[in-house]
Amino acid sequence: MASRSEVQSSIDALDAARRTRNADMYDGAGLVDEADVAALMARVAVFEQLVRAWLLERYPELIA
Repeated sequence: MASRSEVQSSIDALDAARRTRNADMYDGAGLVDEADVAALMARVAVFEQLVRAWLLERYPELIA
């Protein structure tokens, strides 16, 4: 199972991306570049693996 720090790290990164997206939408476009998107997609993939592992451990019937 993932450690609390691994999960919190993913949550923090996703929250930072949300704040950046909001700033980009409301303060002007151009704050997010392709490298930012690639880094976020990698973080989302890690978070997805953590969630799937947690589900598999606790609710295996939900994993298709």
